[in-house]
Amino acid sequence: MPNPQFHDYADRIRKALVAYKKDEAVRACRDLVAALTKAGVQFTETDAVDLLKLLRSHRYFDLMRDVSDAFISSGMSNVTVQRQHAQALIELGDFGSSKNRLDSLISTLPSDHPESYEAQGLLGRLHKQRYVNASADLQNAFANYWAVYDRDRSQYWHAANVLALAKLAVRDKVRLPVPIDIKLIARDVRNAVKKLQKPSHWDIATSAEAALAAGNIVTARKDYLRFVEHKETDAFAVGSALRQLNEVWQLGGAPVARRALIQLLSSKLLHLKGGEVELSGKQIESQLSVNTGEYQKIYGAAATVTLDWYLKGLSRCENIARIGRDPTRGIGSGFLMKGERLSPAWKDRTVLVTNAHVVSDDPSDESTSHTEAQAFFERRHGLVSRFTEVLWSSKKTELDTTVLGLEEEIEITMEYPIARAMPVNTPESRIYVIGHPGGGTLSFSLQDNELVNYNDAHIWYRTPTEGGSSGSPIFNSQWELVGVHHKGGAPVASVINGESVEANEGLRWSAIRKAIENH
Repeated sequence: MPNPQFHDYADRIRKALVAYKKDEAVRACRDLVAALTKAGVQFTETDAVDLLKLLRSHRYFDLMRDVSDAFISSGMSNVTVQRQHAQALIELGDFGSSKNRLDSLISTLPSDHPESYEAQGLLGRLHKQRYVNASADLQNAFANYWAVYDRDRSQYWHAANVLALAKLAVRDKVRLPVPIDIKLIARDVRNAVKKLQKPSHWDIATSAEAALAAGNIVTARKDYLRFVEHKETDAFAVGSALRQLNEVWQLGGAPVARRALIQLLSSKLLHLKGGEVELSGKQIESQLSVNTGEYQKIYGAAATVTLDWYLKGLSRCENIARIGRDPTRGIGSGFLMKGERLSPAWKDRTVLVTNAHVVSDDPSDESTSHTEAQAFFERRHGLVSRFTEVLWSSKKTELDTTVLGLEEEIEITMEYPIARAMPVNTPESRIYVIGHPGGGTLSFSLQDNELVNYNDAHIWYRTPTEGGSSGSPIFNSQWELVGVHHKGGAPVASVINGESVEANEGLRWSAIRKAIENH
C-alpha cells in the first residue's frame, strides 16, 4: 500500500490547484520534492503519473518539471514519468535537456511500446516548436511524427501533426523527406475517430485538424465546437489547440471562416481557469475586422453569443496605451477616458488614467514625471502622445492613481461602461485585466482571473499566470470597468480571514471617482 504521507502531499497540491492558489501549490510541491529525497516516502507509479497530469492540466509546467525530476531522482524508472518530464521541459523552452531525455527513451524502449510512440511524437513537437521559433527543423518534426504513424496507423493522433506540418511545408516551400497523400491520410484519421464509441476531447481535436487538412472547413468547425463543449476540455488542451492553429496552421490571417476558429478557442480559453490569451496589435485588428453577422452564418446563434462576448473584450483594447519614456520601451499601461466622466472641470477633454507609481510628479512616488513619459497606442496605428500636466494624483501608498492631460485631443469612439457594483463573490466570478504585460511591447494580454475579495478601496484577484500590467483597466465578465490594476504576483495579507494569499491587487473605480470628487 502507498504510504499515506505521499497522499497528504498530493492532496495539498490538488486542493491548491483546484483553488488556483499557486503560492500554496509551490509550497506543497517543494515539500513533496524535499520528502522524496528521504527514505520511507512511498508512492505508486500511478500516483506519480496522475499528479503530473494534474499539474499539466493547470499549465504549471515549472512545478511539473520539478516534481517529475524529483520522482526520477528518487529512483523511479517509470517511462511515463520520464516522458512527462520531457514534455514539461519542452513547454519551458529547454529543448536540449528534453531532447536528451526523449532520445534516451526512444533508444531503450521497444519500437512498438506505447511510450516509445509518445516520446517520438514529443520529439516531433520539440522540432516543430523550433521551426516555429526559428524556421528550423520542419523536416525533423515531420519525420518524427511520420515515423510513429507510418509504423502503426492506429496512432492516428500523431497523423494530425503529420498533416499540419505537410500543409506548412507546402506554404513555406520546404521539401519533406517523404511524400504523402494528405487527403487520404485525413480521411483515414477521421474514419478512425468516427469508430470510437466515446471519443475524447483530444480525439475530437485530431478529427478537426484532419478536416482542416482536407479543406473541409464546415466539418472542422463542427468538430472544434464539440471540442470546446467537451466536459474534459481544460485550459491545457485549449491552449495547445490554439497554439497549433496560430503557429502551424497560421489561421490568423486566413479568411473569416477559418479565422473564426481561433476566436472560438480564444473565447473558450478565457472562460477556463488557467486561461490566458495574448495577442499582437495586428492580430486584434484582424479579429475585430470581422462583421459579427458573419459569425451567425458560420456558427449559429448560440456560439455567436460567446464570440460576441470575446470580440467585445477585444474592442476594449482601443483605449489602452503602453506608457514609457519612448515608444519602444514600456514602464506600464494606461487607458483613455472622457474627462467629464471623472470631473466637471475636465469637460471636453480626453484624459489618461494610470498608476502613480508609473507616472507622477511627486518625488515620493519614485516614478516617471509627466514631462518624461509618453503614451503609445498600438490599436491607433502607433499614435504617440505626450502629457501636458498631471490633473490629479493619489500617492502610490494610497490610491496609486494619476490622471493626465494629453498634448493632443484623442477621439474616444468606444467608452467603457462603468459597473454599478462589484460581482457577487463566488468561485465562478472573473476579473479581466487588459494591458501590455509588464509594460512590454507589441502584445496585449487578456488574463483570466478569479475574484478573491474586495473592500471599499481595493479588489483582489488571483491569476494563474504572471502579474498583469501596472495601470491597466480591470473589467468584470460583462466588460464593465471596475478598477485599475496596480500590483500583483506577491502574497497579500488579510485578504480572506487574515490568510496571506498570492493575489493581484487593483484599485476600485468607485474609490477613485470618490477621491477625485472630494479633491
